[in-house]
Amino acid sequence: MKTLLTTLIFGLLLSANAMACSCSTPSFILEDRVVPDLKGFMLNKMNVDEREILTIEELEVDNFLTRRDRVINGFFGLFEEEDVLSCSEGCAFYQNFKYQHRIEFKRGDKTCTTILKSKFMGNYLNDGYRSKIKRDDYPVCN
Repeated sequence: MKTLLTTLIFGLLLSANAMACSCSTPSFILEDRVVPDLKGFMLNKMNVDEREILTIEELEVDNFLTRRDRVINGFFGLFEEEDVLSCSEGCAFYQNFKYQHRIEFKRGDKTCTTILKSKFMGNYLNDGYRSKIKRDDYPVCN
């Protein structure tokens, strides 16, 4: 009876914890050191047809390490780390890929330019990556 009651309580706790978690699943899974193709993401974000794109130029690549420092309300806080060696043993490191692209495209009879910023965050331990892409400015058309 005690075992049944313990199992029931444990099961209820797990269920409640799963329902309370608003964790999002990774958008895609990549192998370590694979640079993702951004074209589909960019086209979707800007609502631009592929045939309208004239050029895509990569402006900057800034790869850096962050670390999981502590747990806050069940979620891991990420902190940028200048010196990764200062992290105590057992830290989980994340690789972050940041990109900026200048995109030139046709909109009717005008040529437009915009900049897209994108960030891909991945855990070295399980290679699960999440993506975040935003347009830095509205298209400038001439």
